[in-house]
Amino acid sequence: MNSQIHDLGCSLRLYKKSVISHIQLYGEMHRFIPILAAANGATIIETEVTHHPRTKGKSKYGLTRTFKVILDLLTVKLLTGFQTKPSYLFGMSGFGFIFISFLIAVFVTIRALFLGGALISPLFSIGVIFFTFGILTIFMGLLAEIQVRTWYESSGKKSYIIKNVKE
Repeated sequence: MNSQIHDLGCSLRLYKKSVISHIQLYGEMHRFIPILAAANGATIIETEVTHHPRTKGKSKYGLTRTFKVILDLLTVKLLTGFQTKPSYLFGMSGFGFIFISFLIAVFVTIRALFLGGALISPLFSIGVIFFTFGILTIFMGLLAEIQVRTWYESSGKKSYIIKNVKE
């Protein structure tokens, strides 16, 4: 998702209740409310505010918090980009592994035929592992797709939000 949001670090925010009521927050996901709201169709407007330098105390923002933010950002990307279509994520990854396995197979074959290398080698085994992992990843995506569809159908929820428009 391409977002035009410039400052996720500023905590000064105003939201409409109708926007926030559809967002589920877990952990420290509060930083990404604007991205989650935009993914649900909300219009985000930013206004510059003056940030004053810290006058007392020390920042508690360290390396461990940076890793948490990266993991939360990865979660947000998965939720906004692949929540309703996990087979796309797993399928792309699986086909990537299969492609790498074919490159390895071509290299091993050329090496065996023209350069006198062994056909059965550790590199061949790595190619087989990549191919198997690719197939398993694709099937995992299909299972995730079935799970997502089952959840939406059994819960009666929609994978989209329609704003009520008064006429």
